[in-house]
Amino acid sequence: MNLKIFLAIVFILNLVQGICTPVIDDEAYYWMWSLRLDAGYFDHPPMIATWIKLSDLFFDGEIGLRFITIIMNTISALLMWKILSPKTKNQINTFLVVYFSLIFVQIFSWVSTPDAPLLFFTIFYLYSLKRFIKDSSIINTALLSVGFAGLMYSKYHGILVLIFTLIPILSSLYKKPSFYLAILISLVLYGPHFYWLYENNFPPLSYHFIDRSAEQKFSWTQPFIYIVTALFGATGLLVYYTLKSIRVVDRSDAFKRSVFWLAIGPFFFFLFSTLKDTTQAQWLLISYIACGLLLYWSYSDVQKTKSWMITGGLTIGLIFIVRVIIMIPSLSPLYETKNFGELAGNLVTEDIVAFEKYQEASIFQFYNRDKRGVVYRTLGNRNSQFSLWDDERLLNKSFNYVTPWSQSLVSFEGLKGKEYFVNKIENYHPIHQMKGEVIKIDSYEITDKIEVIKNAHHQVEIKLSEIDWDLIQHQNYRLEFFITKEQQYNIVEVLPIELNVESIVQDEISLKSNFKTILEKGTYSLYIGITPPSLISKYVSKPLKMIVTE
Repeated sequence: MNLKIFLAIVFILNLVQGICTPVIDDEAYYWMWSLRLDAGYFDHPPMIATWIKLSDLFFDGEIGLRFITIIMNTISALLMWKILSPKTKNQINTFLVVYFSLIFVQIFSWVSTPDAPLLFFTIFYLYSLKRFIKDSSIINTALLSVGFAGLMYSKYHGILVLIFTLIPILSSLYKKPSFYLAILISLVLYGPHFYWLYENNFPPLSYHFIDRSAEQKFSWTQPFIYIVTALFGATGLLVYYTLKSIRVVDRSDAFKRSVFWLAIGPFFFFLFSTLKDTTQAQWLLISYIACGLLLYWSYSDVQKTKSWMITGGLTIGLIFIVRVIIMIPSLSPLYETKNFGELAGNLVTEDIVAFEKYQEASIFQFYNRDKRGVVYRTLGNRNSQFSLWDDERLLNKSFNYVTPWSQSLVSFEGLKGKEYFVNKIENYHPIHQMKGEVIKIDSYEITDKIEVIKNAHHQVEIKLSEIDWDLIQHQNYRLEFFITKEQQYNIVEVLPIELNVESIVQDEISLKSNFKTILEKGTYSLYIGITPPSLISKYVSKPLKMIVTE
C-alpha cells in the first residue's frame, strides 16, 4: 500500500463514519459555540468552534460539524507518515497496524470535540519539532511557532505536550535564537485568547482546577481504572509490545527522547491527579500518539511474531466492528441523542425551550434549528458556556420547560431511558444573576466553614445581591438552605429561610433567619437556594462547609 491509498482509506472511512453516525452530545455543545465565534469559551480554547464553523459552510447535519475535522486529521495521518517515513513493505505494514490500532486516534479523526484539533496539532507539532531539531531554518521556526500556538488553541492539555517534549532537550535548544523567536511568535498568535481569558476572569482555569474537583473524594478505584484504561487505551491488545517499546527506545536521539517523555510524562501527571479527581480516557490522547511512534520505531525492522499479527489484527478488527455498530440505528447507543432532539422538537409549542443540562439544550438546538435551546441551571448542574452567554435572561416570556422532574400531561422517553415532561411556563422572571452568601452565624463571622449543633437553634445572617426583592416576597419564590452530603445533588435536608430583612443597600439585601438541623454528626455542604413557582430549585451560592456536632 502506498501513501495515496492509505490517505484515501483514512479519509473515506472517516467521511462515511461522520455522515452516518448521530451527533454526540458534546459535539452538539461545541456546535453551539460555532454559532457565536469568540476567542475563548467557558470550557476550552476556540479551535474546535472554528473547525465546526468552517464545516458548517460546506454541509448540513452531522457531517456539517465534522468535515473539517476529517480533513485535518487526514492531514495528520500524512504528517505521521512523514515523521516515521516507512519505505520497505515490512515498515509500511508495521505503520498500518500501528496507526489503525491507535484507538483514540481513530475516534478523534472524525469526532468533533477539542481532542480532534489536539490530535492534529500534537502530530503537527511533533513533525515541526523533528524538522526544527535538524535544521532551525526560518520555515521550520515558523512551523514550530504555529505548532506551539495550535496546541494551546486546541486544548489546555497542549501545555503538557510542550512541557514533556521540550524540557528533556532544552540543553540542545536554549542556545538557538530561533527557538526564542518561535516562542515569541506563538505568544503573539495566542494573544487574542490571553486577552479573552483576562476579560472574562479566567473561567476555564477556575472550572478545570477548582470547580470540577471541588467535591471529589479519593477512591482506590480511580487510579486502578485509570491505569487499566491507560494500558489498553493506547494500542489495544498490542499493550505488551507498546510497553516494551517504551522500555527499549533509544533516548540518545533528541527527538525520540522527547517522544519517550511525551509517552510517560502525562501518564504520571494524570495518575497523580486521580488522588483528587476522576480522569477521562481521552486525556491521554497525547501520550497515545507518542506510544504509536515508539511502537513503530521498535518493530518496523523486526520480523513479526504470530502473537504480534494476531493481537494487531484483533485490535483493528474490534475497532472496525465498533465503528460499524455505532452507525446502525438498532444497535447504536448514539441514536438516543438524535431521538431525544427530534422527539422534543415535535412536542414543544414555544420558540424558546429550557433544559436543565447544557448537553440537552445543545442536542435540542442542533436538531431544531428554528427553536432556541436555553439552560435553566438547577441543583447539581454545573456552569457552562450558556452561563457566559447569559441566555437564561430570555426566559422572561412564555417558554417550554423540558425536564424529567416536573410532571405534565406531555412526555416522551428521553436520555438514559428517563421520561421527560414538557411544561409550559408563563410569567417567570429570570433570577439567575442572584447571588447569596452566609455572612454570620450566631454573631460569629464566617470564614470557610460553619459549625452547628444538632437540634439547636442557630441564627444566620445572609447577604443577597442582584435580586428583585419584591418578586421574591410577593410571587411565591421560596428561599431555602439546601444541605448536601458528598455531592451537591445529594440533598439530605432542606430548611426554609425566613424573609426577615435587616437592610437594603442598592441591589443588596441583608436578612437574618433561624434554622435547626436534625442531621447526624458529620461534615456537609450548605447552599442557599431558591425555588420559583412551577420550576425546579437552583443554588444561588457557592457551597459552604458545615460541620454538625452534638
